[in-house]
Amino acid sequence: MKKGKLKLSFLQMLLMFGLIPLMTSATLVDTMACESLKDSLREDTKTTIQIAAESLANYYHNELVNTGEIHEDRTYIDSFRQHDIELSLVIGDTVKLSSIKDGSGNRIEGSKADEKALAEVVGKGNDFYSEDHVINGNAYYAYYLPLRDADNNVIGMAFAGEASEKVQESADQLFRSFMVVGTINIVVFALIIILVARKVKKPFGDIADSLQTLSDGNIHEEINAKSIVKETISIIESTKKLQKNLSDTVSNIQSTADDLTDSVKEVDKLSESTKEGTQQINASVGEIARAAVTMADSVQKVNDQVIQMGQNIGEIAENVNSLTNSSESIQKANVEAKDYMAEVMNSSEKSVNAVGTMAAQVASTNESIAKINNAITMIINIASETNLLSLNASIEAARAGEAGRGFAVVADNIKQLSEQSTEGANMIKEIADDMIMQSEKSVKLADDIKEMIIVEQKKIAETQNRFDTLQTEINKSLKGIGDISDKTNNLNDIKGRIVNEVEELSSISEENAASNQEVTASIESMAGSISTISEKADLMGEMADKLIGAIEVFK
Repeated sequence: MKKGKLKLSFLQMLLMFGLIPLMTSATLVDTMACESLKDSLREDTKTTIQIAAESLANYYHNELVNTGEIHEDRTYIDSFRQHDIELSLVIGDTVKLSSIKDGSGNRIEGSKADEKALAEVVGKGNDFYSEDHVINGNAYYAYYLPLRDADNNVIGMAFAGEASEKVQESADQLFRSFMVVGTINIVVFALIIILVARKVKKPFGDIADSLQTLSDGNIHEEINAKSIVKETISIIESTKKLQKNLSDTVSNIQSTADDLTDSVKEVDKLSESTKEGTQQINASVGEIARAAVTMADSVQKVNDQVIQMGQNIGEIAENVNSLTNSSESIQKANVEAKDYMAEVMNSSEKSVNAVGTMAAQVASTNESIAKINNAITMIINIASETNLLSLNASIEAARAGEAGRGFAVVADNIKQLSEQSTEGANMIKEIADDMIMQSEKSVKLADDIKEMIIVEQKKIAETQNRFDTLQTEINKSLKGIGDISDKTNNLNDIKGRIVNEVEELSSISEENAASNQEVTASIESMAGSISTISEKADLMGEMADKLIGAIEVFK
């Protein structure tokens, strides 16, 4: 993160990206749910008072058919008050029977009915519904139905209503319940986020410390990170494997560099020894030129020098073979190091695949949660139907009078269970929606981890390129050693020719000048070979220094 910008901890990020969307969505969902429930409550109230009005109209219609008159028995009308439903029976334009009472506690019987309702119901024979119908100074949700006699003539109205104040209280209670549940959910999920963050944060911190230790060059420091998350465990194991492979590789390079340094030192010594032999040969050739008359006496001396040169050449050949073996060992160690890096790359690819699998599993979890949401919607619909059946059962129990009182109690319990089922289903639905949100965040986190591993793969690829460069330099060294071997074989040929020339000196003195020229040419060739050996030795010394410098950071 750039200097001056806000830096957040892992816990703060989880809380910020978890609680803020949760609180926002909870507020929106609560508001929308309350509005939806208010609409549903108004619709349920309308359905309830409609059923009650139909029940009242049917009750007194049957009484008119059977007896021809209406008895002033208020038991049926008053039975609905326990459900906060008021009933009134209007004959003509006057209230004949009613459960509504005025401020003095008297029934409003004998008062005039609402003119708008009379015009619509008695005048036209239609139903009349209002959500703000004022009776005796109080607002009601009101429903009027025509009351017909035995001849099916409209003689009045059946009224059922519920006080607007009661409906509003129910709506307010639902809103408070939603707010309490939402607050509890936010607190619970905050605690869950804190616990999860602490569990996940510590292993990542330990891994970061271990990687910092590796970057500082300490490759033998033990990695003590632990986790219960499968993917984090995989990262820890991969880090440990990287540490082991890096330690083995550095050890092999260190050993190889030391061997290369020793070989270079031996080549330098051999070059100096060969140079001294060449100087001795030059002195001998000069002596031959200066003392041609005494060539026979000098033949033995030259022969001794040639033998000594042969021995030196043999030693050079042995050292060249030793240097070849050392270079081949270096090449083998380099190939093994590349294989180790390939294993690290394969492990990193497996980590990428594991993160992809985790994202797929989270997506599958989201699909399962969506199915849970469908099941919850079905439960809510069943609870709504059960609530309506409970109300119908209550009405039938009230119609049965005393004999249906026990059935009314059962119906009321069924209604309570239905409401509890609806509330529980809504709570589960909110939890399922939140789980989908959290799963989507897990997918995002898995993608971030995958990007980190891809960056790591690029670094490994760069390391492999460095090993390719080392392989190229080793191949150059092998080629140089091959040149030294060729030059050594050439010296053996020259030695043979010198021996032949020395043996012929006693009989072919006239060819002395030509022989001297051949010896001089051979010496110049040997000097060139020695110079080449010295240059290759310096090059190998520089390579050894580079290898040692590259691994000095590791302890």
